[in-house]
Amino acid sequence: MGKPKPSLVLPIIQVVITVLVTVWADRSSWLLLGDSARVPGPYVHVDLFVLFFRVIWRGVNAPTWPLCMAGPSNHMVFGVSPTEILYFAAVAVLWYFVARFLERRNEPERRVGTSGTFLTVLILAWGITLLALGVFNTRDLSVRFVRIRPDGAIASGLLLTWAFLLIAFPARKLLLVLRNRDPGRSATE
Repeated sequence: MGKPKPSLVLPIIQVVITVLVTVWADRSSWLLLGDSARVPGPYVHVDLFVLFFRVIWRGVNAPTWPLCMAGPSNHMVFGVSPTEILYFAAVAVLWYFVARFLERRNEPERRVGTSGTFLTVLILAWGITLLALGVFNTRDLSVRFVRIRPDGAIASGLLLTWAFLLIAFPARKLLLVLRNRDPGRSATE
């Protein structure tokens, strides 16, 4: 039996962790509201850690924004809302593409066609959107520096890291495409 492909294993691991953290945090989120008459159970510290970790995990899955902000709703299917199911699907797609990128990094550069260039431009645009969101989020954190929470700062740092990666790699690819284009060729050749 061969070695399992990262493009299969990585999305499964990421989705399983995301589902566990999201469902657990949804069930524990009443702890943050402070207006519940419930008495915290014996594992309140674990529940609070999961709530803290969910914010960081959203930073790990930052390119799935705004789906990562999904929460429970009135229409639940197997304990999760339909928007959370979309979030889990987006996490699977994200990490599939990350794994494919890692698998292909040792392969020689291939020529990028029109559809590949369009996808590269879309990824670059999404990176710029995440950068704007990250800068806005960081500015918001610096305004409230006295009340800053470490989970929010870590998630913002991860968001900015994703933005940088989603800008740098597609920009490099587009520059290579533009550099390899021969401006001297005529349309009749």
